[in-house]
Amino acid sequence: MNRREREATTMPPKRRATAADLVRADRATEEAKKLRSVVDETAEEFLCAITMALPVDPVTAMDGHVYERSAIEEWIAKGNGKSPKTNEPMGATLLPAPQVKAMIRGMVKSGALTGDKAEAWEAALADEEEVKKTRAAAEGGCAGSMYN
Repeated sequence: MNRREREATTMPPKRRATAADLVRADRATEEAKKLRSVVDETAEEFLCAITMALPVDPVTAMDGHVYERSAIEEWIAKGNGKSPKTNEPMGATLLPAPQVKAMIRGMVKSGALTGDKAEAWEAALADEEEVKKTRAAAEGGCAGSMYN
């Protein structure tokens, strides 16, 4: 049996794309664009108004918005009694926002959120993990980690 005969018995014949196939492809492309737009808009809502980056350690401030913990703590410590986002008076209480962190992590890890902001978030998360390891080693007595 030659190659052409083998291919004829193992491969289904190619069919031409119909108008319905093209319409389905166009709809799928439009749906993908809409989904990308929704993901990007959602990610914009999570950006810290101070750092303009996705927070690695997100907290919710008294104004109801999410910020990077270190940035909003510094903002408050400088005596800024107003919200960086709304410019309205704001208290100093900060609440952890683990759901926000989980959502950001899920969007980045799944590939739904890509680009510079996602890459910067992953790098900042890796840096945070490295700091935790170094701190733990220093507290355990490691002189090199204490130095670092």
